[in-house]
Amino acid sequence: MLRSSLPKNERRYGLRQTLFSGIDRTAEGGQGLWDARGADLSVLRRIGPMPAWERVYTFPISLYPQSMSRIGDRLFTFCREVRRVNGFDYQEDTINLTAMDADGRVLVGAGLSYRDNWDERELPSDWNLPRSMVQFNHYEEGGRLSDAVGGKYDKKLLVFPDKMWVDLPLSKDGFIIHKLDAERTLPDLRYVTVHAARLFGVDANRIYASAYNDPTDWDVDTSADIGAGNAWVSTTGADTRADGDFTGIAGYDGGVIAFKRDFAHTVSGDRNPFRVRDTDAAGALDARSIVRMGGRLYFAAEDGVKCCDGSSVQTISAPLGIERFHDGIAAGCGNTLYLLEEGVIYAYHTRRGVWSALQPPDHGKVISLSELDGRLYALTQASMTDNCIYRLSAQPAEWYVETGLYDFSDDSVKRICALHLVCDLQPGARVRVYLLRDGENTGEMIADSKDRTGALCLRALVRAGAGHAHRLRMVCNGNAYIRSLELFARKGVREDA
Repeated sequence: MLRSSLPKNERRYGLRQTLFSGIDRTAEGGQGLWDARGADLSVLRRIGPMPAWERVYTFPISLYPQSMSRIGDRLFTFCREVRRVNGFDYQEDTINLTAMDADGRVLVGAGLSYRDNWDERELPSDWNLPRSMVQFNHYEEGGRLSDAVGGKYDKKLLVFPDKMWVDLPLSKDGFIIHKLDAERTLPDLRYVTVHAARLFGVDANRIYASAYNDPTDWDVDTSADIGAGNAWVSTTGADTRADGDFTGIAGYDGGVIAFKRDFAHTVSGDRNPFRVRDTDAAGALDARSIVRMGGRLYFAAEDGVKCCDGSSVQTISAPLGIERFHDGIAAGCGNTLYLLEEGVIYAYHTRRGVWSALQPPDHGKVISLSELDGRLYALTQASMTDNCIYRLSAQPAEWYVETGLYDFSDDSVKRICALHLVCDLQPGARVRVYLLRDGENTGEMIADSKDRTGALCLRALVRAGAGHAHRLRMVCNGNAYIRSLELFARKGVREDA
């Protein structure tokens, strides 16, 4: 719309734009172009502010973070301890956890050592996998599960594939990490979830379920002991269509879904033996790609972002124009699904079905996203000794949006002579409008809201000047929302001829 030439046979013309697009990549958008550092387009017909990232925690140089998950009211980060020897990073076979609350207070656990020191060539095969953390509430009262009055829950945080646990809630003075029941043989689970008072998990090619109410009991049925409360295992690798390792697991819609990259298995039932149903509709890239939010299950596959509502699976990422996904690191926050892909964090507003985008933190590489207290957090890795946790600030950063190029290059020159900008300004917000001619980067300010607030219309007359290729830049501070832009142009002569 904004690239088209204006009519030639009138003295005054108007263009009105109420729909901006580009960064939101939706089919309904107009032809306006964005500079992309700008706004969160959470509402299509209203341009709003983008919050900034703020650093809330920097890890000590001895801790190297690998995964982050929200459990209860804290963000837990799995780390391995690092020390420098002879000028090189030398990793000890010691793991640790940090726990951060919404106020940024951090507790560091007492590290857990596996065995003697090792070097990079001796790393276990699952060492760099994303860690799977869940809370399991074990009901106990002298072994009598039927005691509805005297029983209590013993709450634990479980971490796999490391098979360790931490007592919940945490003490304010710190916490201790324990090995999970070292006296019993436990399967080498990579990813876990809790369903029907059992711990479900997967290794490379099997699905497991613990005994009822006991995440340490993995004794399956035998000829002498068959019971509905026993543990269970399924060797799904027997299906030749399901080749490949498991990438994640999630409880949903009264069952459990175990994902591979291009395949999935649905486990149903509430007692041993469970039933497995195969589906080749979609898989998941990674355990970090799976998010349960608002009664639906979202996950990123190689061919797109999927949404499962219990009856069907739909692809919702077509407006992004990405043919193949590689990262797919996701998190749910409120009514928004955040997805990191190709160095951009895309936000899908589930109620409106609209995508928008924002830039990730500019420090290091984002390896995990999570939510705490209604805010989005990002775990970043910059080096072995420079790693941080960032949070989307509640205060929006300065942002701006630019229109497309008004190219009045025909013989009958038109110039912008006036504009009307309708906006909503919260206290402390400000909007300034700049006219940029012939590729300028600064331009002259032609409208300023100053200290006005509320719903208002900024009107400005534009003086005649040289130049024939014009852009408009709207620079906003604070909670400012742009609703529409109306431009007026007048026929004239080329003043720089």
